[in-house]
Amino acid sequence: MAFSVHSTATIRPDKANLGTVSNAIYRFAARSTAMAKSVLKAIHAARTKSVLANMSDQQLAAIGITRSEILQYAERLIAQETDGKNQDQCGGPQSEDCLRT
Repeated sequence: MAFSVHSTATIRPDKANLGTVSNAIYRFAARSTAMAKSVLKAIHAARTKSVLANMSDQQLAAIGITRSEILQYAERLIAQETDGKNQDQCGGPQSEDCLRT
């Protein structure tokens, strides 16, 4: 005796499960992107502070800051980049309206 079973039924994924999986993937991607941006921003801030700290007092004076202002200056630079301001919008790399707030 041989049995032959042929099904013509189509397997369809549950739409509710697809939405849940899709939302989970989206949330994971959004969190990963936010974390990557945060890490990159921290690295950029550390590099900026390091470069400024390695400048001579004369070089710092040429850009209009003192050694004690390095941290605040670096934070403003990073914040401006995050806010989307660039040198063209600010009138140049040493524009008073962008760097001194």
